[in-house]
Formats: sequence, C-alpha cells, structure tokens
Amino acid sequence: MGQPGWVGRRALVALVRSSKSPPSGALTTLHSFDITDGDYPRAGLMQATDGNFYGTTYIGGNNQGGTVFKITAGGTLTTLYRFCSHLPGCADGLEPVAGLVQDADGNLYGTTNGGGAYGYGTVFKINLSGALTTLHSFDNSEFPYAGLVQGADGNLYGTTSGGGAYGYGTVFKITPSGMLTTLYSFCPAGFPCADGADPFAGLVQATDGNFYGTTFFGGTGGACSTGCGTIFAITAGGTLTTVHSFDITDGSGPDAPLVQATDGNLYGTTPSSGAYGPGTVFRLVPPVFTTTVLTSAPNPSNLGQPVTMTATVTAQNGSTPTGTVVFKSNGVQIGSVSLNDSGVAVLIYAGLPLGIDSLTAVYQGSATLAGSTSNIVMQVVGATMTTVTSSPNPSMFGEAVTITATISPEGPPAPPAPTDLQGRRRQQPDRQIRSSDRFPVLSLLFVFGEIYLSP
Repeated sequence: MGQPGWVGRRALVALVRSSKSPPSGALTTLHSFDITDGDYPRAGLMQATDGNFYGTTYIGGNNQGGTVFKITAGGTLTTLYRFCSHLPGCADGLEPVAGLVQDADGNLYGTTNGGGAYGYGTVFKINLSGALTTLHSFDNSEFPYAGLVQGADGNLYGTTSGGGAYGYGTVFKITPSGMLTTLYSFCPAGFPCADGADPFAGLVQATDGNFYGTTFFGGTGGACSTGCGTIFAITAGGTLTTVHSFDITDGSGPDAPLVQATDGNLYGTTPSSGAYGPGTVFRLVPPVFTTTVLTSAPNPSNLGQPVTMTATVTAQNGSTPTGTVVFKSNGVQIGSVSLNDSGVAVLIYAGLPLGIDSLTAVYQGSATLAGSTSNIVMQVVGATMTTVTSSPNPSMFGEAVTITATISPEGPPAPPAPTDLQGRRRQQPDRQIRSSDRFPVLSLLFVFGEIYLSP
C-alpha cells in the first residue's frame, strides 16, 4: 500500500530486564508469535498505566488482518483484538503498521493502513480490556502509515501517506470522540511538491508547541527527481512551514519520526544517501516561527494611484524580526523591503494593474527566525473617468466661457443587490455622498484668448 521497503517476515517481541534479571546485556525472549496470535510486529511497544506493554502486529490473527496485544513484563501475552473480524471488507480495519498511544482516560489509540468502511484505513480506539471502536474510516486513498501523538490540547494528531486535496498526503487532527479535521494537504502547488509529499512518519510535539514531522518525497533539494524529502513543522491550527529539504548529501527519504532531546534539538534518521550512501543521522535546531500580516491602503484604489502595502512580522518568541520582505502581486514580485526596528516593512507602489490584484508579503527569514507568508489582500484597482463641460454653451464671440473637467473613479461593476432566502431583492438604502467622496474639479475661464484657472 505505497509503503517504504521493509525486510524480514517473522519477528520476536523481546525485553531486556534491568533489575532482578540476568546479567546486564543478557536478552530474554518473552514471546514468539505463531501467526494465530499475530505475525510481523513492525512497531515498538508502549507501557500503559497498568504497567503492561501493548503493541500491534501487522498481519496474523484469525483473518490475517493483524492484532492488538498485551504482554506482561514476565512474558504472558494476551491477544486483545484481531482485525478484519468484520468480513467482507474488514470494516474494523486491516494491517496496523504503527504502535499505540494512551490518552489521559486510559484508552489506547492507533491506526490501520487498510480496511475500514472505504478500504483506505482507519483510526481506532481500544480499551485495556480489548473493546475496539472504529473512530474514523478514511475515504480518499489516505492509507495512514504512522501512529498518533496526543497534543497538549488533548486531541490526537497524525499523518496519512496519501490522499488529501492533492493526493500527496495529509496532516490531521482527531478528537478522542472521533471528529477528524484535515489540517494540511501536501503539494498544493503541484509536483514536485516543494512543501513535501508522502509523510510516512508520525509527528512529535516539541516544547515550542508546534508539531514536527518528515515527508518521504518532495522538497526543493534538486538532486532527487521526486524530491529527497523534507522536515516540516505545523501548528495545531494547520499552518505548515517546510523547515528543511534534503538533497542527498545530507540524506534522503526520511520515513521515521523525530525525537526531541533534552537539549531542545530534534534528532532523526534518513534510510539512504549521505556521504557514503547508506543513510544518515541528523540533528535539527528548531527555528523560531514568525507570522506576517499584510494590509494595503487605499483599497479600492485607482489605476496609477500609489498604494501603501504594510507588512508586519512578529516572532513566536517575542524577538524583533530582521531581514527582508518580498511583496508580490498575483504571484509576481513587485518589490523587496528591509524590516525596520519595529519589524515592519512598507512598500509604496503605483504600478498595480487594473482589476482585482492578489497581494502577498513573504518574510524571507533570518539566521534564527523562520520565514512566513502573509494573508492574501485582494486589492481592487479601478480606472478613472474625466468629464468635461463648458458654460455657457453656445456662447457669443468674446463672451467668457467656463470649461470644467471633473475627475472621478470608474471602479469595477457594482455587485448584484443582495437577496433574501426566497431570492427576492432586498431594498437598499440610499447612499449619502460625503465630502470625502468627491473628486477634484478643475475649472478654466476662457476670455479673448486668456485662460484663468480656478479650483
């Protein structure tokens, strides 16, 4: 199901006892699977609040759909649940690749790589007695490969290796009761997916509150035809930042979760590339994230009129950002301005085209701060219209004639009048013209070849 290569078929669950056990380094095999109670345990164990260890097997069990098991420190194994017990279609899930996580209520949560109502995997909950509830069935080729992590907010966060709005995987949030929200869909700009593609690994929530993960493909490292993979950070609200793109020299294809050490740094591995080819171990210093907010004035504006664009950049740690901001109109750069001492960059630009322009500001980051892209501002740029009148008209020879030129905006068509729920037009109040709505009027007085200007 689109998973990275794995070797081996059978596996043993083993624990090294550290007290009242054989000498240091001695290994004791606690249990050997026999297919009926599970086969191919690919994930690690977790110790629950009852002191026992819990895990999954990828296949095995009555219908070869995988299992959830419990094992004591003494080696007594109990098969709590056998997947694919709901035939046909394995509506309860199929092939759990990842391990389990326990929430504050004592329940265990996990994912299956297949099965469910639509065949694309599930998120499940199981209590310590083995009662399983399918919380969510994926329906768009998601195939969740990684396990879940419980965030500080009590929700569970995870990734899917495929699916989403663009087919290259997602980051999602699910409540303990089963309400799932897709926080991010990878590859919105299309292949080769500069933001990453196919996240096989799970997430870790760092001390800064953000979640960090990896993608197997994608990124801006040009050494791989499909991208060498990325490290990304994402907020609980779904704002994703690509922190690093691998480029073969530092590794490629990361498919394991990261871990945050006591020094605050993140550590991980890549299964291939590096200086000699067989992979790397790396360390990442988490960046400080920023937010960029863009405003424009006046809006709407007239064609050729200077528009002031103001980008305000704030850092998550409260420091004052430094560096530059690139301003864009409809995706095309129109200027680059350095931040001032308050973290603000201002661009005054008179070349916006007629129509509705999509304005953004992109903070380029610094040695200590991550870059960020602003909100989109829709700038309305209208034309101007000049009306000329004369009085008196007709006139007599030698008579003074006043010629008046009135300049007024000619904006986009007015939107249709709003309607009520039955489709009937609602009465619109008359618009009162204020003095601030008026535009310059220039009058010329023409007498016997002389011209006099009056405001």
